[in-house]
This record gives sequence, structure tokens and C-alpha cells, in this order.
Amino acid sequence: MVRALERLVRREPELAARLRAAIYRYAATGHGGVTKLQGRSDYRLRVGAWRVVFDLDQARRLVIVGAIGPRKDIYRD
Repeated sequence: MVRALERLVRREPELAARLRAAIYRYAATGHGGVTKLQGRSDYRLRVGAWRVVFDLDQARRLVIVGAIGPRKDIYRD
């Protein structure tokens, strides 16, 4: 996640700030456009046309980000 977010900070700082804020808001409150992905063990957070794919560690209340990308590309293997 760090590399993807660093690239976005350089190219689109406003978008990177929105994504970071949405991730932190979900981690702190549990509110956001989150859905469990069908056929997979991870979840997705919707931020406009961008998606954050992540796993949850319920015991430690951690959001472990796996990928960040535009909706049209994020689900491709």
C-alpha cells in the first residue's frame, strides 16, 4: 500500500489525501462503503471511482491494505 499511495501523493495529492482519510476513518469508526468481496477473504472500501482492497484483523482491530487502484483495474488478477 505504501508504494501505491506514495505514487499517488506525487501525481494526485488530493486523491491520496481522500484515500488516506477514508482508510483511517474506517479503521477508527467502522463507517464507510465497505463490502466483503465474493469468493475472496478480503474486503473493499469504495472511495469515489477508486477502491482499496484490504483484510481485517478483528482481534487487533487492524486494516491491512493489499491494493489501491481505480475501479476498472483493481479486481483483475
